[in-house]
Amino acid sequence: MYTTELDLCYEKGLSDERKVMDFLRGQGYNVKPASSQENKKEDIDCWVNGKPVSIKSSHKGAKFKNIGLELANQLTSRVACRDTEYILGKLSISLLDVDTLIDTGSWEPGWYATGKATNYLFYQEHELRLYTKKSIENYVNSKGFLRVRQLSDACKSYLGGRYRYCNTICGYLHWNVIPHRLWNI
Repeated sequence: MYTTELDLCYEKGLSDERKVMDFLRGQGYNVKPASSQENKKEDIDCWVNGKPVSIKSSHKGAKFKNIGLELANQLTSRVACRDTEYILGKLSISLLDVDTLIDTGSWEPGWYATGKATNYLFYQEHELRLYTKKSIENYVNSKGFLRVRQLSDACKSYLGGRYRYCNTICGYLHWNVIPHRLWNI
């Protein structure tokens, strides 16, 4: 039973992943779901024609015409530490771009730095956009993110007791600034 908005968002995300894979199969692509290990440790949701793909779905992102990428995740541990600057510095993110960082647990690089997918599929409002990871990295390295934000207080309080992470910092880009392929589904 889903009791919170985040539970519903999680279930919607899984449903969107299935919808995207079914759509791609219908288009003639060879789609193979990723293993549990690939999904949890490498941010690979499926393999499309032999290439590792991460599927992202965001209904709030569609409102702003943005795509979002996980830059760093804060561990649930409540032990104070000072490695936030190191992790974020490693990803070349200015601390001035992040809303009120907190030091209640150590930070680890997110999927943007550690994910093994070479392609991203973003599904938003009946549109599916395909980006190569390389094109996103090239854009970010030359122009940076449109904005960088951490989760809302409501999301953080929900995550803290239930998941390994209690906070996430995401970098956002306008969906049309990077070359991509678009399908209406």
